[in-house]
Amino acid sequence: MRSVIHSIGSTRFNLVILLIILITAIILPGKLWSIPQDIKVSSLQDSNNLLKPSYIDIKSELTTNKDKVLPNQEIEYTFGFKNIGTEEPESLIIKFYAPNEMLSDPFHGNFTRIKLPTDQHPKVHYESIDPQDPSELLRTITWRVAKLALDDSLWIKFTLIVDDLKESKTLIAFMTISCEIPEPFFNTNSADVNVILLPDLTISKSVSAPGPYNPGDEGIYTLTYRNNGSRAIDLVYVTDHLPLGIIIIDLEPEPFSMQNNTYTWLFENLDAGDFGIITIHFKVDPNIEVKDPFSEIDNFVEIESGTYYFSAEISFKVKVVNELVLDKNVYRNGENVGITVFIGQENQVKIDVFNVAGEHIKNLEDRFYQKDPETTITSKSLSWNCQDKDGRMVGSGVYVIVMEAGRYKTWKKCIVVK
Repeated sequence: MRSVIHSIGSTRFNLVILLIILITAIILPGKLWSIPQDIKVSSLQDSNNLLKPSYIDIKSELTTNKDKVLPNQEIEYTFGFKNIGTEEPESLIIKFYAPNEMLSDPFHGNFTRIKLPTDQHPKVHYESIDPQDPSELLRTITWRVAKLALDDSLWIKFTLIVDDLKESKTLIAFMTISCEIPEPFFNTNSADVNVILLPDLTISKSVSAPGPYNPGDEGIYTLTYRNNGSRAIDLVYVTDHLPLGIIIIDLEPEPFSMQNNTYTWLFENLDAGDFGIITIHFKVDPNIEVKDPFSEIDNFVEIESGTYYFSAEISFKVKVVNELVLDKNVYRNGENVGITVFIGQENQVKIDVFNVAGEHIKNLEDRFYQKDPETTITSKSLSWNCQDKDGRMVGSGVYVIVMEAGRYKTWKKCIVVK
């Protein structure tokens, strides 16, 4: 009976406690469960700040306008940087470390080989160029930025010139950006440029006399090849494409190879500044066909090493001397017209006399002329007795003596007075 009474009492007590809690929740809702709005937002913000701490982060990049250059050419560098952190760093120091080959050496404060600035953001201030430890073979250029705001993007552009180099090489430059406020930060970038040394080979060709040459004449070609570069070059080829109508008598030095009229010389090594000479003793082919009455003998030579190539041209004229000369212009009755013929090439030669009306008077010569092997020009003297083809004396007047030798034709006038 006591346990039953105790159980009922306990139940009543629990119901009373529950009733008190319900009444309290109804009567005092604002005081117990409502949080002021400003306290709630502030607390959330503090919570986010605890999850995302402040930091400095600067994204930077160093680039060049070309990846391959020749000595004494310019390289433009561009350094771009952006604040991608949550803090605004102050008193930033930006340094460019240039390879020694991009500045005057030795370094005496002569900045003519550096063009500053090509362009830069107004917030970037150029400070100085300072020589570093000579053993490092580096030079520095310094800029400063007072403050880098959130999301700010700045840039610097400048141009350097590559010095003369003795060999091809890769030049590596470095750029750093750093600060101490509000906390230490440091970042570095690099960019490399390949400096290529191309061979600087030249060749020229000359001939012993400018001409015109006659068939059978001799001459000497002179080829001069030269290394104008700053380094030695291996395997240099010189090729001479000799023209038709030229007969080789002698060459010095002997060529590496010969094919038809193409001669090639190979030189294993040509030091910087060195040059060489090739001589070719030649003769103009006695049977060369000459036109108008000159023919141009064109010739070109070339020099090459690897992918490098250079060529030169030369020409001279060949003239066949087919000439007709009269001993005088006026001939009186009974005088013979003296004629001298000069032939520079073996040919069929025909000599005729015409009056000014174009009528044929007489043939004086029509035969094949052979060239004198001892000379380049064959000459012969003949005369006209002022008679026509029937043996009658011609009347007073102007007469034309015409010579044809192959394709070549010439003429002279004379006056006959009775």
